[in-house]
Amino acid sequence: MHLKRLEIHGFKSFADRIDLIFKPGITAIVGPNGSGKSNIADSLRWVMGESNLRNIRGTKYDDVIFSGSDDRKPLGMADVTLVLDNTDQTLPLDYAEVAVTRRVYRSGESEFLINRAPVRLKDIQELFFDTGLGKEAYSVISQGKIDAILSVRPEDRRSIFEEAAGIMRYKVKKNLSLKKLGETENNILRIQDLLEELRTQLDPLSLQAEKATLYLELRKKLKALEINHFYQEIMGIGQTLNCLTEQEQKKQQALAALKSEEENLSRQVLTIKTQATDWEAQLQTRQKLLMEGLARRERVAGELNLYAERKRSLENRRQDLATLLRTHQEKLGTLEEKQAQLQQSTAGIEREKEQLAAEVKQFEQVLVDKEEQIKKVRASLSAKKAAYTKQLEASSKLKQEISEEGAQKGFRQEREAELRAELDLANQEIAATEGQLQSLQAKLKELGEEADSVKKEERCLAEELEKHRIYLTERVQKNQEMRERLHGLESKITVLNEMERSHQGYFHGVKALLEAKGEPFYREIHGVVADLIRPEPGYELALEVALGSGLQNLVINHHRHAGQAITYLKQQRLGRATFLPLNLIEEKPDRFSQLKTILAQFKSKPATEAVFYDQQYQAVVSYLLSGTLVAPDLKTAVELTEQTGKRFRVVTLEGEVIAPGGAISGGNLERRQAGLLSRKGDIRRLTKEKQDLLAFLHRGLSEENKLQAKIKELSQLFEEQRDLRQKINFQQNSALKDLETLNAVQQRALKQKELLATALLKIKEELTTKDLTVNQLQLQQGLFEVELKQITQEIRSLEQEEGRLIQEREQKLRELSALSSRFAGIQQELLGKQENLQECAGALGELQTETDRREQELAQLVEELERLETEEKQLETELTQSAQKLAAEEGEIQRLRATWQEALAKVNQMEIRLREQQKEEGELLTELHRLELQLNRLKINQENMTANLAEAYGEDWAQAVEENCALPAHPRQEILRLKTQLKALEPVNLQAIEEYENLKERVEFLSKQLTDLTDARDSLTKVIAEIEKTIKKRFIVTFEQIRKEFIDLFEQLFSGGKADLQLADPDLPLESGIEILAQPPGKRLQNLSLLSGGERAMTAIALLFAILRVKPSPFCILDEIDATLDETNVQRFTELLKIFSKELQFIVITHRRGTMEVADVLYGVTMEEKGITKLISLELKKQAS
Repeated sequence: MHLKRLEIHGFKSFADRIDLIFKPGITAIVGPNGSGKSNIADSLRWVMGESNLRNIRGTKYDDVIFSGSDDRKPLGMADVTLVLDNTDQTLPLDYAEVAVTRRVYRSGESEFLINRAPVRLKDIQELFFDTGLGKEAYSVISQGKIDAILSVRPEDRRSIFEEAAGIMRYKVKKNLSLKKLGETENNILRIQDLLEELRTQLDPLSLQAEKATLYLELRKKLKALEINHFYQEIMGIGQTLNCLTEQEQKKQQALAALKSEEENLSRQVLTIKTQATDWEAQLQTRQKLLMEGLARRERVAGELNLYAERKRSLENRRQDLATLLRTHQEKLGTLEEKQAQLQQSTAGIEREKEQLAAEVKQFEQVLVDKEEQIKKVRASLSAKKAAYTKQLEASSKLKQEISEEGAQKGFRQEREAELRAELDLANQEIAATEGQLQSLQAKLKELGEEADSVKKEERCLAEELEKHRIYLTERVQKNQEMRERLHGLESKITVLNEMERSHQGYFHGVKALLEAKGEPFYREIHGVVADLIRPEPGYELALEVALGSGLQNLVINHHRHAGQAITYLKQQRLGRATFLPLNLIEEKPDRFSQLKTILAQFKSKPATEAVFYDQQYQAVVSYLLSGTLVAPDLKTAVELTEQTGKRFRVVTLEGEVIAPGGAISGGNLERRQAGLLSRKGDIRRLTKEKQDLLAFLHRGLSEENKLQAKIKELSQLFEEQRDLRQKINFQQNSALKDLETLNAVQQRALKQKELLATALLKIKEELTTKDLTVNQLQLQQGLFEVELKQITQEIRSLEQEEGRLIQEREQKLRELSALSSRFAGIQQELLGKQENLQECAGALGELQTETDRREQELAQLVEELERLETEEKQLETELTQSAQKLAAEEGEIQRLRATWQEALAKVNQMEIRLREQQKEEGELLTELHRLELQLNRLKINQENMTANLAEAYGEDWAQAVEENCALPAHPRQEILRLKTQLKALEPVNLQAIEEYENLKERVEFLSKQLTDLTDARDSLTKVIAEIEKTIKKRFIVTFEQIRKEFIDLFEQLFSGGKADLQLADPDLPLESGIEILAQPPGKRLQNLSLLSGGERAMTAIALLFAILRVKPSPFCILDEIDATLDETNVQRFTELLKIFSKELQFIVITHRRGTMEVADVLYGVTMEEKGITKLISLELKKQAS
């Protein structure tokens, strides 16, 4: 393999692209100082993977890019391509020609290419491993490097020997293996710490999981029993409902029939009343017509009498007129006598007329009075009927109230039985709890004695351990403690971060919502309260106790998004969560503004001031912590509670709670698993503590030593005792917790018993009240029945009175009709008498003047008499006809009166029937209302049972129903017993099962990983040992070969003298430095620094060529290494160069003529344009030929 071509563009002073063609042999590059010759060597080092810019005379990446000149602008990129002939497959690439390109931009971006394919810098460096090329190889040697080979420390000379030995690849593998081994050790330590932390959580979580499993089994049994029991009750209620529904339908049908019949009767009554009214109107009209007919008949009779009287008068007049002529005196006497008679008769008739008029008026007044009486009787009758209807409705309502009170009484009797059963269970639970409490107290006493013994032994071990630790330096102790603390902190931080990332300790529903990233409501969730607040240092426990489960409340933008999240939880059956919608939560008023002096006095503060949060969550914090104070200790909290009137909840820094009213909660808090706030605070605290520890640890790592064996032994014993004490403490804490739980259960049972007794007394009082109420209502119902009977009798009396008054009115009407007839006759007779009297008076006046017209008058009288006879006949005919009509009218009136009275009687009968039907309808309505109440109660019970089952077990609870399920004899008592057991187990962490399995699986996984890492560590240790063995073998063999060649070449170059290479520490060849011994001819052996410049250069050249002979490089670049040589040494150098050039390719940068003369190709470098390198090539062999 050899170098074929070098392409440079934009690298340092090469503004224009240049191509350097290289052939086997020697290529010399010449030119004045500062023309850019060494930039070619730098470009070769750079393209072969040099990453230290100082080795190519630069400090930053911009330094290798053409920076511009007076006439040229800076370039934005430097690009170098190295083309190698790989025909012999020296490089492990299946190409005959390999082009390596490196490119850098001013932006800092770099590109690496092999045959135009993008690669990494590491790939290029690995490509040139053990080939003599690369950044650490001896293929590019400058004058400075020649001197450095001799000037550096012996340890620093190893790199070129290692490259020659071909162990760089092995060293890289060893370093990678050591790095992996270190990482594996760290991972083992981290996993061990992690396993220790997780295993401390495993046992408590196992207990919680067992408790949760038992809880789930009991709940499953309760679910099956409750579902099947209530299902059977629901089915029974359904059958009862069907029966009651059928009864209700029958009652409805009967009620509908009654209502239909009542409507028919009402319509008939209305029709008959209308007909009776019409008949009454016709009767009155007929009576009026009859009275008018009677009056007309009397008038006709009077006219007949008048006609008879006039006829007699005319007859007399005719006679008088006949005899008038005979004697006027007789006529005058007769007329006077007649006048007197007429006056007397007229006066009698007038008296009779006045008497009849008074009687008619009196009868009319009597009729008016009768009508008024009838109206009053009818008004009273209507009022009584309305009162009867109202009383009947009140009676029906009262019956309904009696029925409702009876049902309520039944309900309370059932509740009384249930309360008695629950009271018996509570008494049994109290008795069982007392026995368990005595057993636990005895166990606690035994554990206390055992703990005292262990503590005593632990103190002895601690004292002995302290005596032995006095001999250790304080720095070692501090460093060791810091190292242990650092590992512990890293493990805890890892565990806590893992717990935080996996939302460990969160409710199942909350965790599911925080992981539902694809749901639309996810973007609206701000986080749980624990993520959005940060307590002041020292207040974590107090705020955890104060907030409780509120720490896991989800803060969300809008209640609509909360609804979406709840729907998602229901659909996915992922549990429950509490939401705090920012659009609904309102900030509560400050209740502590008047208490600032008291709070300052007791060194206390509101809980809202002990937490940091974003302003937008102020309402949430106020909602959760308003009304809560934080006190430093329990004593202060009690005093503060008394000062504030027991109105606020007070929490101490140790976690005690004083509730409003004075109740105190406190005791030992299990902190195996940190709370959410404590966990976040621990992460912040531990991270800061880790940073501080790292700062101290870095300053003290050089002073670390191992602990003595005795301290380790004592520490182990001490740890065993401490573990034993912790185990006992754990058992004590568990027993105390169980004792606290049992006390709580007993207190809860006693409270439940007291509540049940109070409820039982209350039920008894309510039953007594209900009995009194029912008795009073029944008594009132009896009074209503008596009043109904009395009203019925009064209605009948009023109806009889109405009939009597109507008969009397009819009698008076008949009498009035007769009087009216007589009055009309008298009136006609009086008119006739008055006319006769007037005629008589006229006759007397005219008697003297009418003598001459007597004959004519007599003729007129005859004529008048004939006319009167004719009219009299007509009136008699009319009178006869009128009499017939009046008789027919009286018959019709009698018929109408009979029909009217019959209709009234029928109406009365129908109204009686209607009242009976209304009464029957009221009873049916009462019965229907009772059925409706019973149906509603059963439906409510059925719906409540169904709703309770759906709420407790989901909408598909019916799928859990078992056909022909055998229930216990007393299922309700069994349900209460199971619920009591479940309450006794509470609080239960249902997620403990899943968390335990996950934790167990994680522990097993980590244990397996620990085993794998341990195996990997052993494997890496073996690999490193094998690599070191190979490196040692190859290095020693190559070193001896180079040493031999160096001795020969030194003698050849110096024409004598002695030289040697020695390992500074032969026992550690992999770490030993390399000493160079040189004794030029005629001089004694001396230090290299005392050699002349030429001697130093020739010694380094001998070493370089010794390496090239043992491990030839494809090509070698020598940058002015002959600068310090004289002509003689140049000649020796060029002779050596010619010998080696037969097998190696050399690129020599030189100013020496002797070196130029041996070159096969000569490149001239110049700067025609300031700052820009130009290239001129010359192939000397062709020129010579």
